[in-house]
Amino acid sequence: MIRLGWVDGEFNWVFAKVKPSALGFEVVGLDVSLDVYIQIHALDRLQNRIDITPGIMHSIAFMIFMDKEIKHHKDYNRSLVEFYLSDKKAGYLQVELHGDRLVIHTFLFLTNSGTPEGIKLEKLAGLQKADKIYLEIDALSTFNSYHIDKNEPLKNLFIEAGCGSLLELGHLQEFSVNEVKDKDPDSILKYLADSKYFRSAE
Repeated sequence: MIRLGWVDGEFNWVFAKVKPSALGFEVVGLDVSLDVYIQIHALDRLQNRIDITPGIMHSIAFMIFMDKEIKHHKDYNRSLVEFYLSDKKAGYLQVELHGDRLVIHTFLFLTNSGTPEGIKLEKLAGLQKADKIYLEIDALSTFNSYHIDKNEPLKNLFIEAGCGSLLELGHLQEFSVNEVKDKDPDSILKYLADSKYFRSAE
């Protein structure tokens, strides 16, 4: 686990500090700004699920916690902090309050089952965690490889589930660390042919 920070223009370290209330946490006593830490697991998930140049992703993660207003969804004992690429939501940093520090435990891609959008995908089309892994729609580079924005039925599904922002991130494919071959979007349609969402559209 490391403290979340970045080097400024004068090569000095600047560290993120955030009030728990800014992320929706209830505080007993003074609501003072706390240091933010990120687990190595979260950095690994960020790399695996976004798969672009690491320095870009890490600087974005830092800048999010420097904003005056941090967009988030409070969920039980965690806060899902929205993560943006090119001003489009790509997922969430899952943050928990531990004593005198805020800890980023993981990064959730927008379609992942632990997100509001991922839950909506499951309700609409029955897409569970194992399905998303099998279809490889649980990471940006492989999601982009389907070019879902050009397939009207699939495009409508992901927009309805709140994942429309991902359809506008296709231009980031050229920055992917790993080369991914194009996939056939019809393979997803065939996989979901018996789902309630597509049967009701017939």
